[in-house]
Amino acid sequence: MTFEKESFLSNEIEENRKVHINNRKILYKKVREINTCMNDVLHNLKHTDNINKDYFLIGLLCKIVKSYNSIILLSEYGLESDVKVLLRSLMETAFNFCAMIYDNEYFEKYLKNADKQNLFFINSIKKN
Repeated sequence: MTFEKESFLSNEIEENRKVHINNRKILYKKVREINTCMNDVLHNLKHTDNINKDYFLIGLLCKIVKSYNSIILLSEYGLESDVKVLLRSLMETAFNFCAMIYDNEYFEKYLKNADKQNLFFINSIKKN
C-alpha cells in the first residue's frame, strides 16, 4: 500500500526509514549504545533498606528506559512531533527520579500529591 493510504504503516515508509538511519549511522549507533547501557543498569539494580522507595524508583527508571526506546523508534520513522511529546515526558520523569534519589522529603511530598490526584480522579469517576 502507498503512504497516502496507510501513512506511516505503509511499505513505502520502510525504505525512507532505512535511508534516514543510514544517513545518521553514527548517531543511531551511539543512541543504541546508550540504550544498551540503560537496560544493563535497569536489569542489574539491587534494592536498599528502603524497599518501597526503591521499587518506586525502579518503576520510574522503567518508564524512562521505555520512553527512550520509543523515542528511538519514532525518530527512525521521522515522527518528530511525537518524539517531542515523549521527550518532554521523559525529562519530567527523569527530573522526579533524580530529585527523589537525593531528597527523601521530595519523595514523600510526591507520594502525597499523587495520592491526592488519584483520589480526585476516583471521585470524579464516581460522580460520572
